Amino acid sequence: MPTISDYAEYADALRARRQHATQAAPAAAAGLLHATLAELGEAEEELRAQNDDLLQAQLAQEGREARWRALFELAPAAYLVTTLDAVVVQANAAACALLRRPVNALVGKPMACYVALDERGAFRTALERAAHAPGVEEWPMLMLPREGAMVDCRLRVSRLPDGERGERLLGWLITETHPSTVDLG
Repeated sequence: MPTISDYAEYADALRARRQHATQAAPAAAAGLLHATLAELGEAEEELRAQNDDLLQAQLAQEGREARWRALFELAPAAYLVTTLDAVVVQANAAACALLRRPVNALVGKPMACYVALDERGAFRTALERAAHAPGVEEWPMLMLPREGAMVDCRLRVSRLPDGERGERLLGWLITETHPSTVDLG
């Protein structure tokens, strides 16, 4: 039969184990916390490096876009970008000069507004063909600037790669075929 001293020794042993366990638990928790913080630090550094890489790629892309925008704007030929149904999305300075309209007056307007009335049916037919053609379509057309005489032009149109939001676009090159214009007068 156990004695009081046996119970006392057993109680002392339990107290010692409890004290050891309470001292070991924080040490183990602190070690686990330290390891977790180290992993988080490494992950943070990896994310920071990836973010820096993405920022550099974004800046490079913005630089390329700015160069292409400058080339588009400064090109001596008239360029338009339209939707598949020929609503103007972008126009360069040469297109604005040819059609005698500022860019904000061209964007959002149907290109057919600038085609001679007699040729709008042919324009729509050619547009339908161009919207589905894999290559470049080309045809003559009398363009009707906002003010002034009609201009005898050649239209070249092709599908562009889908835009940022997946919109389908057409690229237009408009060149005057005869330097002289036809007078409406």
